[in-house]
Parts: sequence; structure tokens; C-alpha cells
Amino acid sequence: MTLIKRLFAESGSILKIGIPITIAQLLNISMSFVDTVMTGNYNAEALAAVSGSHHLIIPFEVFGVAVIGAAQAITAQFVGSGKAKQEIGKVTIHSILIGLIFSIFLILITRIAPLFLPFFGFEASVISLAADYLFAFSWGLPATMIFIGFAGFYAGISKPIMTMLISIIMLSVNVIGNYTLIFGHFGFPALGAEGAGWTSTLAAWSGTIGIIAISFFHKEIKQFNPFTLSFRPNKRLFKQILRIGIPSGFSSVFEVSMFAVFSLLMGRFGVEVLAGSQIALNCASILFMVPLGLSFAITTNIGMYIGQNKFREARFAGICGYVVNIIFNIGSAVMLIIFSREIAGVYTNDPQLISIASALLLFAGIFQLSDGAQVAGIGILRGYKDTKIPMISNLISYWGVGMSLGYFLGFYLGYQAKGMWIGIIIGLSVAAVLHGLRFKIVSDRKIRSAE
Repeated sequence: MTLIKRLFAESGSILKIGIPITIAQLLNISMSFVDTVMTGNYNAEALAAVSGSHHLIIPFEVFGVAVIGAAQAITAQFVGSGKAKQEIGKVTIHSILIGLIFSIFLILITRIAPLFLPFFGFEASVISLAADYLFAFSWGLPATMIFIGFAGFYAGISKPIMTMLISIIMLSVNVIGNYTLIFGHFGFPALGAEGAGWTSTLAAWSGTIGIIAISFFHKEIKQFNPFTLSFRPNKRLFKQILRIGIPSGFSSVFEVSMFAVFSLLMGRFGVEVLAGSQIALNCASILFMVPLGLSFAITTNIGMYIGQNKFREARFAGICGYVVNIIFNIGSAVMLIIFSREIAGVYTNDPQLISIASALLLFAGIFQLSDGAQVAGIGILRGYKDTKIPMISNLISYWGVGMSLGYFLGFYLGYQAKGMWIGIIIGLSVAAVLHGLRFKIVSDRKIRSAE
């Protein structure tokens, strides 16, 4: 097979797995969008309660999701090595157990999170609503962790379309539930922010029940035996998931916290600059779902090759992953740069805000190239089950370089919002380079070990 044919074949495999994962990611982010829009239309206090609550708990939730997600790489390597399907089912069970234990911690976090809202200037009435929202929202956290465990399983066996289909159901429940419980329709009382919390719980459990039902009754999936009654906890498997997952979790927290602080600092340049930056960041976040989805596909492909001891093929799969991501990111960057004013106009009709947002969208376009490259690198290294060094690289890149440089350019040199964006772009670029270098080191080491 010629190089070009190999490139197309490997890229096609990435897209086959990555597109359903990307759609599922977009559906999940749509649920947050629906929550924001509907609570905002109810009243400003409900919106403040829901958005403020999310800012407090999202780093913890992201950490848990990333830890459980480590099972995907282990599953993919097991599939590649031809391990007994029951062994793959055990990986899923262990990841779900870790998720359920972590969900208890998350529930405790939701109980104490409202106590921190006064430090951010929230009024007593909003804090009360936030406590009601978090109480309702918390009962869906165990379901969320179970769902993520199964999502990693389906991605690891190259069948992510199952997760995508269930995500459609979850979004439907989210829309109907919010309409019913926030505003009080179909005989239900108007619960406002609390209604949004109960709807999130309903959506999480509907997705979990749906994915369990599919897994239980689907003949092909039953072979993996993820519901074995003879299950015995395996200390080695727990350790393996945590060894890969905990560094991956911290990597995600470093990124989420960087953007949270980035957004907070933007408020120092004025309300309109903050709003314009949020528009640019929201566009970048939506587009980021594509390279993020593709990165999970890259993890699966590389994991399978590693399981087969095909280390040269694994490296080629990583290179193809970079190529596919770069092609998409160039396209999205060009779109953001060329249509910056039109995109800003979708969010607002204020001429001054459009001008600010369109200027920052130019930076968001450049941002796509760096962000897409670094997440591709993370996906590649996750496939090699290499997460500790990438965690350190992210800490250095995001906080040591990105935030520090952005703060210096924005506040000390007076470039304000543009300086902050430049700092973040450089930080992400450093992360992309470091992950690329790590990929070369790890892949070379694997190839040498087989010779």
C-alpha cells in the first residue's frame, strides 16, 4: 500500500470513530447551552445561580470524567491484543466503580460549594437558588459517571455511535424537562434554577438507563460481559486506571482552570471587553469539540496497534491524527478570521460589541491551530497510556507560560485583552510542541523495544 493510500485509510478510520464522538460532545455541550438560555429567560437570578454553580464544580467533575476516561486506552489495547472479551468488560466495571466512588465526593462538593459564592460577590438570594440547584443536580452525578464509563468502553471497542444515539435522547430530555420544570408546564410548578437541576439529573439517568439497556440486550456487547455476577475487584486493574487517569485528570483541570481565570481577568478590562472575549471563547469552545472528538478516536486506533505490538503502525496513526486535526483546524481558523464580524453579529446587534468580538475572533482563529495540535498530542499519548509527562507539560505550558505571559502582556505592557489572548495562544503552542516531542520519544522507544 502506498503512503498516500495508507494516509487515507488511517485518516478514514479516525473519522469513522471520531465523528460520532464529536457529535456526542456537541450534544452534551448543547445541554449546557439549553440550561443557560432557559434559565436566562426565566430570570437573571436563576441564570446567575446555575452559571455560578457550574464554575465552582466543573473542575472537579472534569477531573472525575478524565480519570474514568483512562479506561478507553486500556480497552483499546486489550482489543488489539485479542484479550478475552470478559477482560474488557472488567475494565468497564472497574472504571464505573471508580466513578461511583468519586461521585460521592462530588455530591459532598455540591453541598459545600454554595459557601464559596459570597467570595465572588453573589447575593444571598442567588446563593439560596444555587444551593437548591446543586442539591437537585447532585443526584445525577452517579449516573453521569456510569455513562462516562460506558462511553469509554464503546469508544475503546470502536463503536461510539451507541453513545451518540443515547446523547440525542439525553438532549431531548434536557430540553423537554427544562421547559416543564423551569417554567412550570404540564401541571408542574415553576421551579426555576432548581428545575434545571432536576432536569440535569433526569437527563443523566435517562442516558445511563438507555446505555445499560443497550449493553445488556445487544448480543455483540453481551459477549464482553460487563454485567458479570462473579465480579471480583482487581487491585492491579484499579491501579492501572488510576495511574493513567489521575495525571490525565489533573491535565484537564489545569486547562479548565486556566480558561476560568482567563475569563475572570477579562472582566478587569470592562464589561464590553469581557462580553466580546466570551463570544470569541464560546466560538472556539464549540469548534474545539471536533478536534477533541478526533483525539479520542486517535487514542483508540493507537491503543489497538499497541495491543498488537504494531509500534510503527501506531506511530503512523499518530501522524495521521495530527494531519486530520490540522486540516480541520486550518479550516475553522480561516472561517473565524474571514467571517469574524458575521459570527459576532449572531451573538449581538451592538455595533461596539461586534467590533470588539470580531477583533478577538481573529485571535480565536489562530488559537484553533494551537489548541487542535495540543489536544491531538494528548490523544496520541493517551493511546500509549502515557499521561504523567503530558500532565507536567500542561502545567508548565498553561500556567508557567500561557497565563504568566498573558498577564504580563495584558496588564504590564498594556495590551489588555489582546495580550491575554496572545499569552494563551503561546501557552497552547508550547503544549503542542512538548506533546509532539514526547510522542517522538515514546514511539521511538516502543519501536526500539520490538527490534
